Amino acid sequence: MIVVEERISDMVKLMPEITINEDYCSKPKFHWGDRKELTKYLTLNEDNSYPLIWLLLGIDKYTDRGIRVERECQFIICTRESDKALLNNQRYEKSYKLVLNPLLELFVEGLRNSSISRLTSEDWEVERRPDYTDSYYKGDNDNYTIDMWDAIKLVVNVEFNNNCLKTPKSWQTT
Repeated sequence: MIVVEERISDMVKLMPEITINEDYCSKPKFHWGDRKELTKYLTLNEDNSYPLIWLLLGIDKYTDRGIRVERECQFIICTRESDKALLNNQRYEKSYKLVLNPLLELFVEGLRNSSISRLTSEDWEVERRPDYTDSYYKGDNDNYTIDMWDAIKLVVNVEFNNNCLKTPKSWQTT
């Protein structure tokens, strides 16, 4: 049986490092679940949590006797940004331009071009949320996090299969 979370986790492990700042690069991390799981994950992993690709819970639709599964996947792609005084244009330069937008491009490319997945539509939704925790403090529990984030929400329809995983060519180093 295909487990979407396992397929995505395996793919993310193959992703190249992302530049975090001029002195530091890090491989993306992947996890999934609800608010309680997020809290546990961030508490246990602390600084090693980022950059993070978080899959929200969803429903898997199995076809062809279980050799394919389709899901509308909702991801939160985030990085920590603790400077609450930054304006959005500063956040864009520091978080989005450097970390989040390149990570989003790599991740969508992986979903599209890996041997284990394909996009069922070339249409997807992207929402950029600077200071993601801000709406939580105003009572919007959907955007809860115990850390301060700049984030991108990605909604995309993906079909996963049980093929052997191969690194997408553009991720391979020469």
